[in-house]
Amino acid sequence: MQDMIRDLNPGWSAEAVSVGPDGDVDVKSDLIKEFKVPKCPSCQGDLKPEIIFFGDNVPKPTVQFVLEKMFQSDAVLVVGSSLEVTLVIDS
Repeated sequence: MQDMIRDLNPGWSAEAVSVGPDGDVDVKSDLIKEFKVPKCPSCQGDLKPEIIFFGDNVPKPTVQFVLEKMFQSDAVLVVGSSLEVTLVIDS
């Protein structure tokens, strides 16, 4: 997918030299407006990585898997939470 993004947006490579040590970069607004999202070769829909973006729903099989593993665990370490969590009580 990275190759597809690079090939569709060659002007973005020039911005890579200005990436800060924390990964931040100032991107020109015209580059953002002109950004081309790769398309699925089968359905022509927008491709996106297999991650859950902020505001997206987590697929039910993933939720079920996590709940099963959580109830098998003695503790859970949460990293990178938005601090908006749902309390799950084992009754």
